Amino acid sequence: MDPDRTIVLVDGRPVGAEPRTRAPGGVFTTLRTVRGRVLFLADHLERLERTAAALALPPPQLETLVDEIAAVAGSGDARVRVTLLPEAGRLLRVVEGAPYSAPDTPWRLVPVRSLVDPALAALKTTDRRPYETAREQAAGAHDALLCDATGRVLECTIANVFALRGKQLLTPPSRRSLLPGIARRRLLELAPDVGLEPVETVLHVSDLVDADACLVTNAVLLAHPVAEIAGKARCGADERVGRLREALLRVGFESV
Repeated sequence: MDPDRTIVLVDGRPVGAEPRTRAPGGVFTTLRTVRGRVLFLADHLERLERTAAALALPPPQLETLVDEIAAVAGSGDARVRVTLLPEAGRLLRVVEGAPYSAPDTPWRLVPVRSLVDPALAALKTTDRRPYETAREQAAGAHDALLCDATGRVLECTIANVFALRGKQLLTPPSRRSLLPGIARRRLLELAPDVGLEPVETVLHVSDLVDADACLVTNAVLLAHPVAEIAGKARCGADERVGRLREALLRVGFESV
């Protein structure tokens, strides 16, 4: 893949400009490829199928999508977004691929009140308006840290959030108004393999600040450290974040 080029396929046909893919009504997922191999491929396909069914959309053409993902990703490291939009009783497929390099700067987060509809929070839909509003309110940070009306932490706009405290790996419960991501689920499963106890519990911003370390996860970042919250509180560094990232990478390769 050309390092400066984004490839876009619409129903398998190359197009010269990025189509509108953020209108309400569709579903999407964002994948990462490493040396041409798609991480968590089976998880992504299952979620697309499950979310489409929850929205009463036609079933996705999964085998076709796998071919199109490979076509836009090439043999290198890439970020691929798959969007499925309802159109005339079928799903329009939009597959976008661009070169990807993992960030090396820890994230800064700004707490923001979540405006996400609880009924849709667990579904990865193309209606991103509440998340975009939150990111605007957190301008200057890497992401907004979404909290509910009582100040309980939920997630970020594009990632789940965790805290390391002693030998515990803490994260907000999935029953809250949040999207439990693929990397989140896999990290909770593999935590015991790296000597950590996974715990789903109510967290506040102060819990993240006072933890040994804070990290965010998604299927592209894997596990990434957080260095600052609310502009003044800094979380400690912890080499275990790197170990968790490597563990997720191994699991991602295995999920095909």
